[in-house]
Amino acid sequence: MDGLAARARPLLTEAIQRRVFPGAVLAAVGQTGGASVVTAGHLTYARDSLVVDHKTLYDIASVTKIVTLTATLVLASAGHLSLDDRVGDLLDCATFSSITVRQVLAHTAGLRLSLSSLKDVSRPEIEAAILATGPVTEPGTQFYYSSQGYYLLGKVLEVVSGRRLEDCLQEAVLDPLGMNATIFNPPAAWQQRIAPTEDDPWRSGVVWGVPHDEGTFALGGVAGHAGLFSTAEDLLKLGRLWLNEGMVGGRPLIRRDLVRESIEDNYREAAGATGFRVQRFALGWGLEDRDYIGSLASSRAYSLLGFTGPALTIDPDQGAVIVIMNNRVHPTRDGPSRARYHAAITEAAMQWLCRRDHHRPNQGA
Repeated sequence: MDGLAARARPLLTEAIQRRVFPGAVLAAVGQTGGASVVTAGHLTYARDSLVVDHKTLYDIASVTKIVTLTATLVLASAGHLSLDDRVGDLLDCATFSSITVRQVLAHTAGLRLSLSSLKDVSRPEIEAAILATGPVTEPGTQFYYSSQGYYLLGKVLEVVSGRRLEDCLQEAVLDPLGMNATIFNPPAAWQQRIAPTEDDPWRSGVVWGVPHDEGTFALGGVAGHAGLFSTAEDLLKLGRLWLNEGMVGGRPLIRRDLVRESIEDNYREAAGATGFRVQRFALGWGLEDRDYIGSLASSRAYSLLGFTGPALTIDPDQGAVIVIMNNRVHPTRDGPSRARYHAAITEAAMQWLCRRDHHRPNQGA
């Protein structure tokens, strides 16, 4: 049998040898058949470092945004909010009176404040700056990848649900999907399961078990744009929800029309993205990111990467969910580019799924 490991492990091993990352987990699942997980390498480059396994937790950085997106759609499906609601109304903050929840989800709200630039001020000062900084372009006219926007969505979820963000995400997404290893601020007892990120002078050492994202760290580790830790298997569960158009356990968690809007290029009137590699987004998801998803994914594939190394790719035409987890910023973000390896590993997983499920890859059609 031509297994996933046979296709992917040589690529993972080469990437480790070239110090793209010290270790990685690849997980893939299709519409039929079970999931397959391949592990390689160690938590760090140290000789005595623990090996990576399927329980290894990674800082998923911006992939947190997809959990926030999912929770927003769950609450919208239940009638607790509308994507047309004004963020300013929900937060009782006139700064955001001109932008909608939909525009924030789609990165077209014109919000450009860099949260990491505020890392040296107090938490109250950061929160005040976020609430005082409105859109710098007309909402709906241009893509700009915005962590500020997803921080605000976290606050919207708290207001709408009446719960802390971590509790809202738990109840709306993590519990229904059985994502039992996905958590903000993991306990010290989990330390040996966690892959470290960067050796950061600002924090006087290796960042390990706390968010790599400086803004989230300064905000206490919990935010709508970054901060979650997770495993490859948990992200597969999230991906399957999307592949199955919002269905879990035979019941709808998200309305199908909201899922479809979230993954389609409905925002062609907006100018191409600035300040980010991906040029187009649906709601939260990046579209046509060929540099990282490779050439075998269909034109309807959608994905998101986290700065620290993770990637979640879903291809509805191929019936595929592919997760790559790694800590490519360890010990520094200035290592070799991961793009070529992410693309090749994603292609290997796509080939394996198509062979197993007896259909040919669409070759980007």
